[in-house]
Amino acid sequence: MLPPFRFPRVPERLLPIASLCIAGLFAFAIAQTRRSVVAVLAVALLLVDLHVHVYGRSAPGDPAGAAPSAAGRLLELPVFDPGVHYGSVYLWYDTAAQRQRPGGYSTTAPKPAKSVADRLQRLNCGDWSGKLADEVRRLGVGSIALHRGLFIRNPAVPSTGWFAARGLLAQGWRVQRTAGPVWVFERGGVGIAPTRVEPAHSRPVFCQGWFAMEAGSGRYMSETHAPFWIYGSGTLRLSFAPSPLQRRVTVDGRESLRLRKRGWHLVAVDIPHLREVPEETRKVGLKLLRVSTSPSRGNPSPRTESSP
Repeated sequence: MLPPFRFPRVPERLLPIASLCIAGLFAFAIAQTRRSVVAVLAVALLLVDLHVHVYGRSAPGDPAGAAPSAAGRLLELPVFDPGVHYGSVYLWYDTAAQRQRPGGYSTTAPKPAKSVADRLQRLNCGDWSGKLADEVRRLGVGSIALHRGLFIRNPAVPSTGWFAARGLLAQGWRVQRTAGPVWVFERGGVGIAPTRVEPAHSRPVFCQGWFAMEAGSGRYMSETHAPFWIYGSGTLRLSFAPSPLQRRVTVDGRESLRLRKRGWHLVAVDIPHLREVPEETRKVGLKLLRVSTSPSRGNPSPRTESSP
């Protein structure tokens, strides 16, 4: 589906523009013909078209199937800033699962709502650092709905749905219900194991907290907490552009660059604040130039990323 029509925040406002464009092209084609029979046939077809219902309402999914059963509030992933319109997708599911939510879509949301969303956005990438498990418990969340479709080709969130599900499973949440691309997680229980496609191991996967990579020159931090996932083992090596900012780098929550076993590891870079740099029109953090891993026993050949 075309990107402007993937989300339900009044997509129909774009349809009049498309309709006028098509009508204009059709009128131009009719005006170029010199045969009156063509114009008569066009008018007849127009009258017939007014009574043809080719298009019906689209099928947004099964909101009843995505309704949670556990008590407590419902948290929906990915978490968006309250004023970002992609969160309007969740308004449809609210018609079936009328539960209190710690997040949502509202252009007039108060500042505390944005603060909560900023903290919970780490869960979009399976990053539970900063005592987020306690935060989720304090908010009274009993169910978490993972909307896998919203992680696909969405400029507001990276394609990190696999890591979001991985983090939930690691924290003891289990998939209890599915409704198409929506998976409902609840605490405890056996749960079910829907199919998940693991990302490629060849490159790091960057979470929110980083700007898009610049051609051949690395990427800047966009937030003071910037995580990414890397697959491998051995010793992690990071190369940053010169900066006066002090940094703290952790791997799987430990202040060590040792990747203890072969697998996915969460690397987080923390700085005290963003700053202005002469060549940028935005506030940025450190600029990551290179990510590499040195070999370890059982991993004789190193894997190096020339650019993040």
